[in-house]
Amino acid sequence: MSEQVSPPQEMPAAFHATIIVVATDRSLITLLKMALTVHYSCNVIALNTANGVVTTMKLLKLLKPNCVVLNLQPFDQQALTLVDHLHALKGFERIPILLTHSLVDFNSVHHKPHLILLREPFTLEAFYTAVNTCFGQTT
Repeated sequence: MSEQVSPPQEMPAAFHATIIVVATDRSLITLLKMALTVHYSCNVIALNTANGVVTTMKLLKLLKPNCVVLNLQPFDQQALTLVDHLHALKGFERIPILLTHSLVDFNSVHHKPHLILLREPFTLEAFYTAVNTCFGQTT
C-alpha cells in the first residue's frame, strides 16, 4: 500500500536570508538576533554601532545582506540619512531596511521605497510582521 505524501510547503524567503541587525544597545542586539534566529532559522549578523557609523557602513558593504534591521538611538535625521546612504550603494537599492525605533508615525515620514518603520515600543508579533513585510510576505 502506498502512502500519499503531501508536497513540502514553500519556505518563507527569510529562512534563506542573511539579516544584519545594527544597533547601539547590546541587549537589544541579543534579543533581536535570538528572535530572528529562532523564528526564521536564518543567518543573523549583529553589528554594534559603538565602532562608528562609517565602520558599520564598510561592514554592510562587505556583507551584502538581504535585509537590515536598524536601531540607532536617538531616532533622528541621522537614521534616515543612513538609510539614504545605504540605498544609494550599488546593489543595495532594493534591500529592505527595517527601522525598529521610530518615534514618529509612518504617515508623517516621506515614504521611501524598501523602508519599513516600526514604532517603539513594539511587540515581537509586530516585529515578525515587519520582517515578513521586508520579504514581501503578508502573513
